[in-house]
Amino acid sequence: MKTTDPFEDLALEVTPKAILQGESTDAKKLGFQEALSVLKTIVSNDYDVLKMVRKYLREKNAQKDTGRIKEIINTFNAYSKTVLQEKLDAFKAGAGELSPLSVDMVKKFFKTNNAPAKLEDAVNAFVSILKD
Repeated sequence: MKTTDPFEDLALEVTPKAILQGESTDAKKLGFQEALSVLKTIVSNDYDVLKMVRKYLREKNAQKDTGRIKEIINTFNAYSKTVLQEKLDAFKAGAGELSPLSVDMVKKFFKTNNAPAKLEDAVNAFVSILKD
C-alpha cells in the first residue's frame, strides 16, 4: 500500500538527505545525477515532493533552520536548471518542442537569474518542470 514515504514504498536505498541537501556528505557520495534520478523516480510515482521535504525538515527539527532550508532551495534550483538544460539540448538537437512553461522557466533560471528563493517555490518549480 502506498504511503506518503517514497523511500519506504519504493525501497530506495538512499537517505532523504542525499537528495535534498546537495552539499551534504551523503549527496556527494551518491552523486548529483544519481540523486536527480532518484528524485525523478519519486516525482514520476506521484509523491508530493513538498510534503516529503517538509516531513524531512520536521523529522530533523529544522523547520526554521535557514541554512538547511537554503541548501535545499539551492539543491532544487540546481536540479531544475539541469532538467531545463536537458530539455534545451533535446530541443536544439531537433528532438522535441519547448512548452510555454519551459520557455518561461528557461528565462527565469538562465536569462534573468531569477531562480526561486522560497522553499515551496523551488520545489514546485522543479516538479512543474519535470512534469512538463
